[in-house]
Amino acid sequence: MEHFDSQISQSHMISIQHVLHKFRFFSYSNEAYIHSNLIFVFALFLFNLIKSL
Repeated sequence: MEHFDSQISQSHMISIQHVLHKFRFFSYSNEAYIHSNLIFVFALFLFNLIKSL
């Protein structure tokens, strides 16, 4: 039973690493897009802040 448990956790770790690797690749390929979106949101935030003053 212990061996079975360790095998499950091992496959679980492998799937987690796989997801993390996929996410890292995704974030790397979309880094410029995310950065431009962040700048846009920040500018909108500043605009609303100035408008409310």
